Amino acid sequence: MTVEYSNRKDERYTLYEGRTKTGKPKYFCSRKPSKSGIPVLAMPEGYEWRENPSNGIVSVRRITKSGIMPPEKEILEAGIRTHAGLSAFVVDIDGENLIAYISDFKDDGYIAELSNRPRESLAMRTAIDRLSKLANYSPMLRFTLEDTNKRLFSVERWCFRGAIDDWIFVDRPAPLAKQIKKYVRHLGQESFFELI
Repeated sequence: MTVEYSNRKDERYTLYEGRTKTGKPKYFCSRKPSKSGIPVLAMPEGYEWRENPSNGIVSVRRITKSGIMPPEKEILEAGIRTHAGLSAFVVDIDGENLIAYISDFKDDGYIAELSNRPRESLAMRTAIDRLSKLANYSPMLRFTLEDTNKRLFSVERWCFRGAIDDWIFVDRPAPLAKQIKKYVRHLGQESFFELI
């Protein structure tokens, strides 16, 4: 059986093995059958799936090490739900960074059509779940692990000015819970753009 992965958009990717010009194996994935590779029956040792947080496109890469602990990702996810009230977001671990992405989705009429129904209704939950899966996401906040012993994280926010498009430093290292409480509430708000 071939190795497959379904992303958040329910798109299925198959893992293939090809060869470099020097004859070494290289791994890639595709949604369509590949003419240049053969399907792989098991994930090669030292490799992992990588789903792009922004658009859901899947790739395969060498496993990267990180000092971020799984509970820290869960703490940030819970913080976004609690302090920002968001349900459409992605938290990604990238090296020593925890990055919070929020949905680019703007009301296109689909949710408006359901707006006369309670948010808790099955139709509303189904609509929100579907839109969350199909949406693209933008990086907003980055928490960088600066001190592995004390578990201190600095904070940056994404700058959306066309000439910059990069991270802007916001705050020096502090415990993650403190940084989450202080900054996550700005996600999806105008106050986000005042964070400097």
